[in-house]
Amino acid sequence: MLKEDYIMRLFQQFNEMLAKWLNKKRFDNVELAVNFNDEVVKPFLDKGIEFFEKMGIQDVINYFSDTYANQFEKMSRLEILAESLYQKSLMISESDQQTEIRRLALDIFTWLNEHDSTFSLTLDQRIKKINIACERI
Repeated sequence: MLKEDYIMRLFQQFNEMLAKWLNKKRFDNVELAVNFNDEVVKPFLDKGIEFFEKMGIQDVINYFSDTYANQFEKMSRLEILAESLYQKSLMISESDQQTEIRRLALDIFTWLNEHDSTFSLTLDQRIKKINIACERI
């Protein structure tokens, strides 16, 4: 149990750090943001964000279920992916691509909210924020 708590907390800290770092930065170049995600996020997901962008929610869930046997690790890594996708969507100016990425992030966050037994106020707030952003598009 302590090991699972440690893994969960590690990934929560990563998500918080990622969100704070990306929110402080103003990107003039989307490539810089993509490089950051690949360099920082790829070690946690074993793949770059682009690998997941074209997948549907069920394909993403299947990939993570097949790759990570530990339920807590799977959930934490899915949350890292969802947060990374959401942050990337904030940096993209092309509305069609932005919408696709944001919707995948929303689908993952929603799936996590429905299947993770751990209550997360942050997760609920992120879902509401993305829903509001999707309504504006």
